[in-house]
Amino acid sequence: MRLPQIIFFLLLSFNCVFAQQKTIDSLQHVRATEKDPESNAMILVKIADLELNLNNDSALVHAEQALKTGLAEKNEIIIAKSKLVIGSVKMYAGDHDGARKEFKAAEAIGNSEGNKEILGDAIHNQANVFRSAGQFDSARFYFEKSYEIRKSLNDDTRLGASLTSIGACYYHLGDLKKALEYYYEAIPFRERAKDTRGLATIYTNICLVHLDRKDKASALSANNKAYRLYQEMQNQNKLGQAENNYGIIYVNEFEYDSALYWYTQSLNRRLALGDSAGLSEVYNNIGNVYTLQKDYINAYRYYNLALSVPGYADAWHIYPTLCNFAIAASHIGKPDSAKWALDKARRVINEMGNLPDMMVAYHGSAVDYYEAIGELDSALYHSRAYITLSDSLYRSETARQMTEMEAKFETAKKERAIEMLKKDQEKKDLQILASLIGIGLLVVLVSYVIYGNIQRRKVNVLLAQQNELISEKNKDITDSINYAQRIQQSVLSDQQILFRNTTDAFITYLPRDIVSGDFYWFRESQGKLYAACADCTGHGVPGALVSVVGINILNQILDATPSISTGELLNQLHRNIINALNKDSRARDSYDGMDIAVIRIDKPASEIQFSGASRPLLMCSKEKTELIRGDKYSIGGVKDLDDATSFTTHTFTVKNSSLNLYMFTDGYADQFGGTEGKKFMSKRFTELLASSSTLSMQEQKANIEHNHATWRGNLDQVDDICVVGIRI
Repeated sequence: MRLPQIIFFLLLSFNCVFAQQKTIDSLQHVRATEKDPESNAMILVKIADLELNLNNDSALVHAEQALKTGLAEKNEIIIAKSKLVIGSVKMYAGDHDGARKEFKAAEAIGNSEGNKEILGDAIHNQANVFRSAGQFDSARFYFEKSYEIRKSLNDDTRLGASLTSIGACYYHLGDLKKALEYYYEAIPFRERAKDTRGLATIYTNICLVHLDRKDKASALSANNKAYRLYQEMQNQNKLGQAENNYGIIYVNEFEYDSALYWYTQSLNRRLALGDSAGLSEVYNNIGNVYTLQKDYINAYRYYNLALSVPGYADAWHIYPTLCNFAIAASHIGKPDSAKWALDKARRVINEMGNLPDMMVAYHGSAVDYYEAIGELDSALYHSRAYITLSDSLYRSETARQMTEMEAKFETAKKERAIEMLKKDQEKKDLQILASLIGIGLLVVLVSYVIYGNIQRRKVNVLLAQQNELISEKNKDITDSINYAQRIQQSVLSDQQILFRNTTDAFITYLPRDIVSGDFYWFRESQGKLYAACADCTGHGVPGALVSVVGINILNQILDATPSISTGELLNQLHRNIINALNKDSRARDSYDGMDIAVIRIDKPASEIQFSGASRPLLMCSKEKTELIRGDKYSIGGVKDLDDATSFTTHTFTVKNSSLNLYMFTDGYADQFGGTEGKKFMSKRFTELLASSSTLSMQEQKANIEHNHATWRGNLDQVDDICVVGIRI
């Protein structure tokens, strides 16, 4: 890697640890002025804890100094906290027995002092030792034990760490469903604690689970979240890990170029950091890509680099690299190197308990080696062992899935049995109730026969009174609607505005009821004619109310902006309708609003503008017929006030020849009728308008109204109808 790149990554890495080092320096300054030995020792413990994984040698020195003070002052808390740090240093150095001894001592102190924080931390750290040694079942047991202790502390950071660790154990034990459950349970704890690093770790772990489930989309989503969090923290080590995970995702999808790109990004970052574990892992993963491409020379080179990383000997990560190295060496004619790697892998796997998935990797590598050196009997032996173990692992997973399915089935069967019992009981109860009702009805029937004549007379009198009252109410309602019609007619635009600004025009306005949810609107403004045809939500009185609101808002907009474009006119209408009906889309009826077509005719400029909210404009000339569709969203409706709705302004230049423009609502096309009782449909309606466009506008009006009446026949009108025709 070139020097500028190394310097760049080193600078980023420095930023990552700078804040932590600044805290350490601050504590050192406080410690220099602290005279009390015990307080001084507690500061040392905090410093040592911060130095873990940053400078383990220094952490050990400071923890041992604190331990000396704790022993001298007989302060059990200082002793326990010191041992927790010392044990962690030993664990990172691979001294599992020494680490466990220190954590056990801290656990004993936590028990004797009744200090649940120390007790929970000591048991949690013991679980980490088991996890580091690959003993995940024991690790899970201790993590769960620690979690139960920590629940009483109400410490979100520690609880989140426990749940994440339990999920990781289930992941390594192959129970991906349980792993995801614990990871998602941990997220709220990490968020409440504002533990960005812990939250990013969870998303990384979720990514790994989805990788195993071959769910690329979910894996990418989780890794993206982790990557962004690591960028916020400027955590170069974890960014390298996330980049490595991107590589694994693309390998699973056979996108090898993308995988190599991300592995290279991770490699450069880890070279700059001197991250031994990360370097070995990414070298191995690059080798895997070349193995999949059958480029065994490059694969061998990268596996060799992985095994050559100084100071890296983590058994859990080294055994697959050894197995992979043996395969590559076998294919390029290096049997001695392959044998060395196989023998070492076998020793490592044996130390870790000969776990089945490890043995599968070993036997698979051995097959390639023995085939390469011609020992076919040994190759056959390892091939059979590989198949047997793989089949065993598959059956184990299948059995686990079958157990889950059987449990679900049994639960469903029990629930169904309970439901059937409930229904049987309900049926019996219903039969008893029916019998009682039958007896009661019989009594009522007898009473009715006896008193029938008297009751009939009373009912007849009451019905006569009610009919009279209903007639009066109907008359009042009809009178009110008729008055509403006069109000709506007064609000509708003066049709003369249209006729005096066009060569010829017509308006067909057919409300379904007395008042209409459709309306037309015309205005003159600065030498331009604005015309609109709108279909409001509903029909009858509700639709009419919305139409009055719409007309008033259109007038207000044009008064405020006399030369507004049609698109901006609809934008402002949309916002004002929402304000007028209800700003809160959740409380608003989901259909409140209108569909509308609006045009602006500028005769001096020979220009027409059109904008539509779910309504079109039909243009007919001698040369052609063209349907200009509006935008696919309505005015108002379910959209929020801040919805970035923007309506399109279509602009046309008017030629010298005659041009007919038609705006219409959907009521005409939606009318049922004809010989089969079907809808008229939009296509047939536009063809009707186009075919009659050479007639005068009044002849066209008569033609389409006659056609509507003929098509409808004896059927009811289904919706309001409004059609506006203009010739210019």
